[in-house]
Amino acid sequence: MSNEDKYLMQEWLFASAVEMATAIQRKAISSHELVTLHLERISAVNPAINAVVTLAAERALDEARKTDAQIAQGQNSGLLMGVPITIKDSFDTEGIVTTYGMPARAGVVPRKDATVVARLREAGAIILGKTNTSELTVHQAAHTNPPLFGRTNNPYDLARSPSGSSGGAAAAVAAGCAALDIGSDTGGSIRDPAHVCGIAGIKPSAGLVPRTGHCVSYGLGTLDTLTQIGPMARYVDDLALALTVISGPDGQDPDATSVYSNGTVEAGLAGIRVAYYTGCGAYPVSEDTAKAVTCAVAALQDAKADISRDFPAGLPKASMLFEALVTADGGVWKNKLSSLALEGGISGSTDLNLRQEPPAADRSATAFCKQISAFKADLSAFFSRYDVLLGPVSPAAARLHDDTPQGYNFWNDLNVHNISGFPAATVPAGRNSGGLPIGVQVVSAIGRDHVALAAAKAIQTRLGC
Repeated sequence: MSNEDKYLMQEWLFASAVEMATAIQRKAISSHELVTLHLERISAVNPAINAVVTLAAERALDEARKTDAQIAQGQNSGLLMGVPITIKDSFDTEGIVTTYGMPARAGVVPRKDATVVARLREAGAIILGKTNTSELTVHQAAHTNPPLFGRTNNPYDLARSPSGSSGGAAAAVAAGCAALDIGSDTGGSIRDPAHVCGIAGIKPSAGLVPRTGHCVSYGLGTLDTLTQIGPMARYVDDLALALTVISGPDGQDPDATSVYSNGTVEAGLAGIRVAYYTGCGAYPVSEDTAKAVTCAVAALQDAKADISRDFPAGLPKASMLFEALVTADGGVWKNKLSSLALEGGISGSTDLNLRQEPPAADRSATAFCKQISAFKADLSAFFSRYDVLLGPVSPAAARLHDDTPQGYNFWNDLNVHNISGFPAATVPAGRNSGGLPIGVQVVSAIGRDHVALAAAKAIQTRLGC
């Protein structure tokens, strides 16, 4: 193979999943070639970033050979046929070690795939391996540094964090190790890693994607609907494709009861009502972060959207409500998650870094539910006036490994949409003065994932970040 041919092959590492799937069908490249390229890429870059923690190389190569044979016979098994992906190590994968980042699960091999994994495989995707996650996705989730595999480094600066808990997924996709990954998000764990690693990600509408087979699934009490499952990729189009594959009820997750519209809007954004803000006052925002938002606003203006400067009145206090929510049950959620650590003969428990305390005496269950409902109602009223809310993801670009934010206010603009259940996407919109990527968050009303994705696509297309 000539040097030019090698260069052209290397370009496939940063193609979109949509392009890969199309090229495989047209026989412009084989699945086996793509899988081999990605395995070589993992071998080259993973020692530095530590994003992929378990490889399934032989299995992936065997599946790729079978895929190519099917294509040669004119068979097509799905939208992602032959496309190499990775999966966050918080999801069960049949035949591949699944640890949840916990030392005691180092050899656990599930007998069944998580629902999202099974759907991706049915669509023809080929799993290269598992990516690093914070322990149980919630312990020290500001970084991805579990006791089993150690820390993952940001591909843009190894001294910096890829955030968490989907830090391994974000770093792997950003570094060209996989076309896409699947993350989970309880308070920002898809969106912040995507932001600091320069990729796209979406926390879908609550109830869109089943959580069956994820280490934090359902049946955990008052905080059940905080956690949502969503794709992470370099391109917004790949988010839409992946959502098409993984969404819809599975008959197991009781909250996964609806199928919303989740394809990108091809007709354009003319007349879409966009509210934006560069900071709501919950925390100081860097100049580079504010500039990224204004650049994204300019992109949507170019797409003929109607722009207003505005944000929900209750937004600045969202982190206070989130903190109250995760502590209001007196530690029941924490205890239930800790009991996960005891399953399968695992000894000991995990410090989940959540305060375990009784509810305040004046916070009855009814009063607190009313407070949450009122908050959601205010957000819903806001989205009766606007189609999209555009703002920062978090205060600045990637943090140093020893820089752990204190308090929930740092995550204010992220965890508000875990409370609301609204779809929230992150898309790259700029770089800081040091060359680190900065994303913006694009939110729409529940059930309107396609609108958030359409706006995110317009930003990505016009800014080219």
